[in-house]
Amino acid sequence: MSTTHLDQLTGELLTLPGQERAQLAEALWGSLEEADLPAADFADMADAKRRAQELDNGTVQGRPHAEVMARVRAALSCAR
Repeated sequence: MSTTHLDQLTGELLTLPGQERAQLAEALWGSLEEADLPAADFADMADAKRRAQELDNGTVQGRPHAEVMARVRAALSCAR
């Protein structure tokens, strides 16, 4: 695929609504194999898949974004 065609396709896909772009990103990410990524990226992907599975099966429980950000901000202010 030429860079021009890829750029055009990317531009078109970026006009999709956010939810559809998220579904597309998930499908594309899930289609990647180890050989498609540098080793560090593949390890990160494997970690993300493992964490998603833990959330899905209830092994761990997620926290709301606002709560996580508040804790990060508090930790950063204490570190100063």
